[in-house]
Amino acid sequence: MQNFFKKAAEKFNSYFEPYIPRIKGVLIGGPGMTKNYFMDKKVIHHELEKKILGVVDTAYTDEGGIREIVQKSEDILKDSELVRERQILDKFMGEIARDALATYGQNEVEKAIDNKKASVLIISEDIPWIVFRKLCEHCNNEEIEIIKDPKDYEEEKVRCSKCESKIEVTEEIDYLDYMIEKAKAVGAQVRVISTETNEGKHFYESFGGIAALLRYKG
Repeated sequence: MQNFFKKAAEKFNSYFEPYIPRIKGVLIGGPGMTKNYFMDKKVIHHELEKKILGVVDTAYTDEGGIREIVQKSEDILKDSELVRERQILDKFMGEIARDALATYGQNEVEKAIDNKKASVLIISEDIPWIVFRKLCEHCNNEEIEIIKDPKDYEEEKVRCSKCESKIEVTEEIDYLDYMIEKAKAVGAQVRVISTETNEGKHFYESFGGIAALLRYKG
């Protein structure tokens, strides 16, 4: 049995070690006490062991067991994601308190991303804004317009800022998706924040639901 655990750990470690920086969490599952014995042997790479989120009981050891782990881990994964949200918000609040490497607000964050200063975009999933990409067929001018209250938008009245011709909407996307796209284009990470926690609600209500951690100040 000891040899079995050793071989299983060798395969596990050899496969996952190259991806340690990208792994967000590890779930261990299986029937009976075998998985617990495996954990007790301490044969998993120490960096991977730190990423274990939970241990799950299953009735099967084949692909059905894998499906069981996924189904039974929903609460574990949800709790883990909320913990990560709290951690990033704590870091943001600390930087803001020191007037250090953080900023917030739509204009400030968009500018930080455009200037490649942002290392992490922090954005609430509850922001309801819509982004219109528009094209003027007369002068080929392309424009972006962010609408915070879609009820007030009257497309037939919109004119090109350059030639005053009628301009057509070519794409309509959520502001959340628009900002994620912008952030990834400059190599910034993205953290989407829910409002299921008090911290998430406070972030949305007090900071407008949009902020960034910065690579440098100034």
